[in-house]
Amino acid sequence: MLYEYGIVSAKGAAGLRKVVMETLDEQHPLPANLLSTLHHLWAHYQSLKEEFTIQEKAKNALVRQLEPCKSLMALEGVAEVCAGMLYSTLGNGK
Repeated sequence: MLYEYGIVSAKGAAGLRKVVMETLDEQHPLPANLLSTLHHLWAHYQSLKEEFTIQEKAKNALVRQLEPCKSLMALEGVAEVCAGMLYSTLGNGK
């Protein structure tokens, strides 16, 4: 959307954050409705990112409570993410 106005960002979340913040903070020759849309989309992105973090913490807490996952996490290099994926894929291993 911003590319049409010559505004580009580097790859990744940091690049996106930088270009959006610069665009919203500085005076750019962008239409008001585009700035309004950008502001709305940025707020929605931040909300989704926050919700994702909350859900990820809840999932990790659940994984730490499951006995098969505790056994998997006893292995070197296996944390909540890998233990949860292995358990959901393999089940109890029987």
